[in-house]
Amino acid sequence: MLRWIIVTLVFLTTSCGGLKSGYFSMPYTGVKEPTDIVAKTFHQRYELMDVELPGLKVHVDLNNEKQTSDVIWFGVGVPMIPVPVDLQEKNISPTRYTSGYCIMLVLKPLTEGMRINPYLTSISVNSAVHKVAEAKDIQYFKNEKGGTERKETNLEKKEIVMRKDTSRIISFCFIGEQPTTRDAIALDLGKAVTHPEGGIVPIIRFKRVRYRSPYS
Repeated sequence: MLRWIIVTLVFLTTSCGGLKSGYFSMPYTGVKEPTDIVAKTFHQRYELMDVELPGLKVHVDLNNEKQTSDVIWFGVGVPMIPVPVDLQEKNISPTRYTSGYCIMLVLKPLTEGMRINPYLTSISVNSAVHKVAEAKDIQYFKNEKGGTERKETNLEKKEIVMRKDTSRIISFCFIGEQPTTRDAIALDLGKAVTHPEGGIVPIIRFKRVRYRSPYS
């Protein structure tokens, strides 16, 4: 009898799956807001955070994702009742900047001669304009034990020349209250990014989009 109890517990533990869901801010350009969008996997959610500007592809993470539920099924493949773990809305991407909040941009120039001055970036939250107080260059590398480490370097208040097809991760820290997925948010890179041919950089706006991320 004890043996069957142990086998059953092992089966339930190794055969469980789950589904996390919530909301994130999806960037887009143009006047028309995207409609009928749901991110059904983590990969799809990541791709929806990409936006293409003249000469520049940008991955925008506002670090304001809101997880609203985490449901676990014990025993995948058998008719078991799902057990809700967390139904409270919570921010699962806390800020790294004590005086405000930070967003992260992955910048990949599509043409030579693209430049950026991170400190000329601004973001409006419900019409309140927030300026960059601190900008950091982010690098990830493998350590001697095979793990991943993160290195942050403070950037000076000057223009940076970016290399074509080479991604660069920059953390932009603002003083102010961190925007939520329900806020009206607009990211302005118009003064920060310089296109070699004088291309105009449009305002990046954000839409509250639901995501579902299955896991096992």
